[in-house]
Amino acid sequence: MSLEQTWRWYGPSGPINLRDIRQAEPTGVVTAIHEIPNGEVWGYDVIIARKCFIEWDDSTSKPSPRGLTWTVVENVPVHEDIKHGKPIRAIRQSDYQGVWPISRGSNKKLKERCSLCHLILTKK
Repeated sequence: MSLEQTWRWYGPSGPINLRDIRQAEPTGVVTAIHEIPNGEVWGYDVIIARKCFIEWDDSTSKPSPRGLTWTVVENVPVHEDIKHGKPIRAIRQSDYQGVWPISRGSNKKLKERCSLCHLILTKK
């Protein structure tokens, strides 16, 4: 069994940046999209943007891989209406159906989009 070293990251506005985390030589990041309030669904484009931000360093004129992957999605906050079984929960649950396949690891589409991000970034 092999293990992967990961670090918890609180996002771009957190106290530690990805460059600092990378110095400890982990290969993965455990994070969430903290800027989106609980109960709001993470959009696909927001997820792709965060994945690209973690995996690609575009702080220089020529973007390069950071050597990190978004290994663990910490959580997708569930709306209180769902937690408490309120009548509106069915509507709220349908909002989340588009998010779950992404957080369960259907990475083929994500990898394709991240490769596209790399192409876009390298053409800056």
